[in-house]
Amino acid sequence: VFVDPARNYEAAEFPAVSSAAYVTRDGGRTLKRDLSLPMTNKSTEAQRVAFRLLEQGNNQIIVPLPMNLSGERIAPQDFVQLDFPSLGWTAGENMVPQSEAFDNAAWSDIGTPVVTANDAVSPFGNPEWEFWACSPGTCGLVVNHGARFDKFFELHRFEPGKEWFSEGYVEFLRNFKGPVFMGSEVAVRDSKIPNAVVIDVHYLTNKYGPYFFTSSLAWMCAMAIEENPEAIAFYGVDMAATTEYHDQRMGCQYFAMIAASQGIEVGVPPESDLLRPAPLYGVCEHSHVWIKETARAREIAGRLRDAKNLVAEKQGEIEFLKGVLDDQDWRLHSFTGNFDTNHAYTTSIIMPEILVPKTEEAVNTKPSTPKKRRK
Repeated sequence: VFVDPARNYEAAEFPAVSSAAYVTRDGGRTLKRDLSLPMTNKSTEAQRVAFRLLEQGNNQIIVPLPMNLSGERIAPQDFVQLDFPSLGWTAGENMVPQSEAFDNAAWSDIGTPVVTANDAVSPFGNPEWEFWACSPGTCGLVVNHGARFDKFFELHRFEPGKEWFSEGYVEFLRNFKGPVFMGSEVAVRDSKIPNAVVIDVHYLTNKYGPYFFTSSLAWMCAMAIEENPEAIAFYGVDMAATTEYHDQRMGCQYFAMIAASQGIEVGVPPESDLLRPAPLYGVCEHSHVWIKETARAREIAGRLRDAKNLVAEKQGEIEFLKGVLDDQDWRLHSFTGNFDTNHAYTTSIIMPEILVPKTEEAVNTKPSTPKKRRK
């Protein structure tokens, strides 16, 4: 299930995700798993998360591997080779899913609801963590899962009744126990949120510049840096889409770099793409992966163009057949019926009177004349 904005952010089911190739490989045996995605508010994104988990589940096993200090060079998403002949394992690339350092991070924020956040990914319930959150999608974590948030951010213009400010979301903000940071004094006044606080825009933009505050997460990260924590971890933040998240992602990366430069550890779970750098302009075009993916994109674009042309051709055929069908319908209701079963019935255009045919007996016999009686 995921949180559906169309249903006032109540839980809703999304289409199941499966792999026919995996089912065939496993001899038709399937393993089903119910997935709760309280930080995801789109069905398509929920399916994308489910597909990722399906792909991760296809990995054979996860092996906890204690290492000495040389293991500090390994980070999540790196590939290493494991060679244990006694276990029947041969050298091969294995991805590192997560590191203990990120498991024990000291500070967290919950952000845009794109990636699932649960006890297996984020440390809910750990009193050593301080949780900051934003956006209506995170309300479901409190209402449905009992999550604890210490601070909440709602920086948009307060417009109750619109899709973003649903009745349930406004009620959540007004009942929130911690501070609710808002974008202006007007929003604080109109919202009537008891714990509303105006974010210090002037101070933060003077210190960090005005160019990278592209999302609520960017403001949150800047304020977190001000508290000088040991670590900052982003959970429930992906920003992998090529829409508005493109600019928002760079803002988060900018403040993550500032935090790291000040000795603050910054981490994300392996499900998130947030800290993946953008392609290096110009230089990336020499990469084998870039060339391969660009060729693939051109191929797909060509197939899409051909499909659109086929649709246009068929659309013309559809319009033609609709006209033919309309004409046929007119003929059906104008020239059919039981009046055409006896062709002897005709109608004259000039004298529209029904001509009654003579019977066969009348045609084959002559009219009789009365005989004179003799006296």
